[in-house]
Formats: sequence, C-alpha cells, structure tokens
Amino acid sequence: RQFLPPALLVGADRRLLHKFGGAGVLLGEPDGRQTDDVFGLVGAHAVLVYNPMRVSTDQPLLSDFNREIDAAILSVDNTFQVQNYFRGATRGQLTVFGSIAQKFRGPVGSVDPDSGVQLTGYTKAYQYDPVLKTLSPPKFLAPSSTSFSVTRYSSVPSAFSPTGASR
Repeated sequence: RQFLPPALLVGADRRLLHKFGGAGVLLGEPDGRQTDDVFGLVGAHAVLVYNPMRVSTDQPLLSDFNREIDAAILSVDNTFQVQNYFRGATRGQLTVFGSIAQKFRGPVGSVDPDSGVQLTGYTKAYQYDPVLKTLSPPKFLAPSSTSFSVTRYSSVPSAFSPTGASR
C-alpha cells in the first residue's frame, strides 16, 4: 500500500470533493468522497420524531432503540421534538447529522434534575453536516428570502456637518 499524506481535493467552486490519507480525522469525518446527498424536513408547525407508545402501559410500539436522522430540519412556526418523549423508559440516542432550525427548542427526553440521569426518551447527539454550508436540500425554504414591507418612514436631520462640527 502506497503512503499518501493527508490531503483534500477542493473543486474550483470551493467545494470539498474528496479527503485522502487521514485528512478526514482532522475534520471529524471519514476519508473518501464528499457526499452531495442532502435531505430537508420542513414542518409548518412542529416536526415530530415518530415514537408511538401504548398509553395503558407506557410501552413503546416500536422495537428499535437508537434513532438517526440525516437531514436539514426546519420547523417554520414551532419546534422539533420527539413524540411521547415523557413516556416509558430511555430509548437510547437520537443522532441528528445535519441542522435543526426551530422557533422553540423541543424536548427529546426527560432527565432527573437532581442526578442528571436520563429517565425517558432519547439523549441528544447533534452534529452539523458541513455540506450544508454550500448546498441546501432541493426545494428547501431560503431563510434569507423572507418578505417584508416598510410600515413607517421618517427623516431625521443630521446632527453634524461633513466637517464634524455640530449643527
């Protein structure tokens, strides 16, 4: 096997295309081709992680333990949270690789306030996906293109002349 020093292949458009020779460790990512796969989850109100429970026994209806969501998550008017986060026992770790934009921070589990021990729901493991710096999901809302209008306009005389003297 031939030795290759840590290296990054960057395209003319300044996008990271490939990581070689352990360079991914420096970025906290594995070596290899930089993926352009992005997924967007948008909710007009809340974005909920599906977590159904049998109400009579507080037992989960799904047998999986940990969850992973690889997406740019946007809750336009409310929150991102786990459904029934307060029921049953711990459900493992909720990993989000991407981004979360929300108006109100939503719960994914509950913790004993005295000991800090997880009681229900998930523990958080959130990591930003650096691909989202240069690429947004298809048809994703552009936060910078919100509409606004002028409701009042007023003019105030300047307090100083161009020479810096008071007027």
